[in-house]
Amino acid sequence: MMMFRRRPASYAPRRLPLPALPGLVLPRLRLPGIPLPGLLLLVVLLAGCGGGTATPGLADGDVLLDLEAEDLYRVGSREGGTWDAFTRITSMAFGDDGRLHILDPQQRRVHVVGESGEHLLSFGVQGDGPGELRNAVGVQVLADGRIVVADNGHQAFLVFGPDGSFQRSHRYDTDGSLPGSRLQRFGADAVLSHTQGFRFEATPGGGPPTPPTTTPVYRWSLDASHDGGARERVLDAWRPEREPPRSQGGGGGMAMMVSISRALEPGVHFAALPDGRLALADSSAYQIRIYGAEGQSGPPPQVVGREIRPVPVGPEEQAGEKARRLAELEAGGGPQIQMVTQGPGGGGAQVVPQEQIREMLRSQMEEMSFWHEIPVVTRLAADPDGRLWVERSAGIGEEGPIDLLTADGDYLGTLPAGGIRTPMAFGPGGLAAWVELDELEVPFVRVARLRVE
Repeated sequence: MMMFRRRPASYAPRRLPLPALPGLVLPRLRLPGIPLPGLLLLVVLLAGCGGGTATPGLADGDVLLDLEAEDLYRVGSREGGTWDAFTRITSMAFGDDGRLHILDPQQRRVHVVGESGEHLLSFGVQGDGPGELRNAVGVQVLADGRIVVADNGHQAFLVFGPDGSFQRSHRYDTDGSLPGSRLQRFGADAVLSHTQGFRFEATPGGGPPTPPTTTPVYRWSLDASHDGGARERVLDAWRPEREPPRSQGGGGGMAMMVSISRALEPGVHFAALPDGRLALADSSAYQIRIYGAEGQSGPPPQVVGREIRPVPVGPEEQAGEKARRLAELEAGGGPQIQMVTQGPGGGGAQVVPQEQIREMLRSQMEEMSFWHEIPVVTRLAADPDGRLWVERSAGIGEEGPIDLLTADGDYLGTLPAGGIRTPMAFGPGGLAAWVELDELEVPFVRVARLRVE
């Protein structure tokens, strides 16, 4: 069991400075025209501006935890040509043997690191052939050591052996269900992910399509008996209603659909618990629904949470969020957007140039709309001991505190902002991994062992 101590609110825990992982907000899109008839357009946000929050500091009833972390190793180099000269890390996963798997999608490589930080192997090469990577977004490790990479360019899960040798491909349907970077292991041979972006279907004379009001969470079976990844819809998360998308004209009879989302909308946060249950948070409130392994087709969920209310959004919050986003854009940050199309002539994926995205967002900053309140929960994760890590809202652009709950809803305590953050990956024996940026904003990986007894 993880060891922690309760401390009075004045206690300052040992800092392990790690950046908060922002939420994702889909901006309004103004992209080059594409043929409208018979078109299916899926817009995917790969890395976003993030949703700011208000009311910094701790809430009434918070009890601080002193969670100890023993630093084990760090990998990441500024020197070009080395295996750990990372460009962008979107996903990491531990195997049951303690090996850490790091996905760098720009390198089209997966790097495997041993328990002491030694480099064991790297695999992956850009290409369209079997086992080659086009647009890898997430990595996970199955119980038997097989390595799963979700590749939205191939629209398939690519399965590799523990030694990095390619074994097979499981294609997945693109019916609004492209997996994201947070693949979660579920059982012996399956992964979970919620969909990224949303789908528009446009037909001549049919008028604008209606945006979806739910975000599905799917279980994909990767058993070797399936030619494709057998998909099961286990959860339907709530998505705030939006206005119908607008048709934007282009030259040569070209057209496309765009949709406007509101800043600070509730996100979809879910976690797979080690006992097979599923946790879901999808509203502004501090309410987490705990489902059985069957998901929503099974018994009604148990609802757990705390009496912490969302904060209303006023002019001050709106101005602060606009300023934060503008500063991020000017500093070279902001979202990356991928456009995936399908139609009678086939399909394809294209990453929209970053400068085009920035210019689009700058021009639309003044017409940005906002959700009426700031969601309490900004991230949700589960560790191997079955505890829920619930990141809470804080000030605009500020990281917030993290609550630790049991899956049955018992409150264990709070990790204050500025200390240990929710790991990107949990491993056996208290292993945890985060992505940090050095002073030159070069990414590296820090691995620690959360103190266990």
